[in-house]
Amino acid sequence: MDRPSSLVGKTAEGAYVCEKWELRVTTRCLDEDLNAAGDAGFEAISGLEIIKAFKKDRLTEATSSRQVSPLTSGREVWRLGYGDDHRGATLYDADEAVIWLVAYGRHRSGRADDFFPYCKQLDADGRLLPVHADYERMFQERDRRFVHAVRIEAPLILCEARATDGEYRCMVGGELGAGISIEVDDELDATAITVAFTATDLETVEQGQVLLAALSPGEWEMVPRMPSRDLELGEVAFTITLVSGQAA
Repeated sequence: MDRPSSLVGKTAEGAYVCEKWELRVTTRCLDEDLNAAGDAGFEAISGLEIIKAFKKDRLTEATSSRQVSPLTSGREVWRLGYGDDHRGATLYDADEAVIWLVAYGRHRSGRADDFFPYCKQLDADGRLLPVHADYERMFQERDRRFVHAVRIEAPLILCEARATDGEYRCMVGGELGAGISIEVDDELDATAITVAFTATDLETVEQGQVLLAALSPGEWEMVPRMPSRDLELGEVAFTITLVSGQAA
């Protein structure tokens, strides 16, 4: 899943947005290891040494050469280091395109408070990995980012679609693939906008509705095909006709 280009390399609420994934910190790690509020934004912790390493080392590489192991959970958790003694552990969730910082501490070889025994104990206690609330916060933030991105992109999408001979294909908000066809009827002084997008789950249906509202307010009508083609498997299409003077 590609990210909106306007967000890549920037903090967005609780995340740092990379090209192929986002970087996030679990609530437990924020609260207990970084001494930050559990709902702290990424910008608030960006000055910490381990966060600097997190951004630098996980910008383009999801893993490192060494794991924190063995872990009771059996999950692959990767070592993150900064300087002589700052240590962290990261988990890559490829399905959701996110890398979590799940623990932070100091490396004190042979001591009871050394990071690596601490990290393993967290895992044994079932407290190392991200929990449902961490993902719920991520999904809510992504929804807000998508809406914001689509509002910015909609005018450009319409401009590009008008300049395209036939159907204009695009990736909206870095997440939703769509096809847009604009037909102008000079005789009736009207413009028909037809949009197709893949709607395989509730998330894409909702994203499609956000796109339609951003392209043009009003009543969109579901149609069985695009003007120049049949719909692909999983696609739905909607059209709206605007007369002269209506915004589009």
